[in-house]
Amino acid sequence: MPARLGAAPRRMANAPAPTNDKPAVLSPSAPATSARPHWKKWYHLARWKKLRREVIREAEYICAQTGVVLMDGGRGPNAAVVDHIEPHKGDPVLFWKRENLQAVCKHWHDSVKQAAERAAEIR
Repeated sequence: MPARLGAAPRRMANAPAPTNDKPAVLSPSAPATSARPHWKKWYHLARWKKLRREVIREAEYICAQTGVVLMDGGRGPNAAVVDHIEPHKGDPVLFWKRENLQAVCKHWHDSVKQAAERAAEIR
């Protein structure tokens, strides 16, 4: 019995050939794009991780804004987050300044604090 359907048309026949300007798939080892701020990598440094632990311990695992008990290492609303009281905006002095850090819960940081920072940027 003959086939009822013919060959499908080639949809990619007129597509431009790939260039070697950038990789087709980004690998974890691919260099960061310029859209990512340079200071984001500071959060992965051992120096930051040590400072973060110190801030949370000094706060005795209590949120400075809500008073809830912080869960270090968790991902829930009570997860411990170390917040920059005054946004550092890439300033290394302000980023590492101990007096500018507070231990807060993730829920407060991601809602109240970031909403206030976004509102300040609009003005």
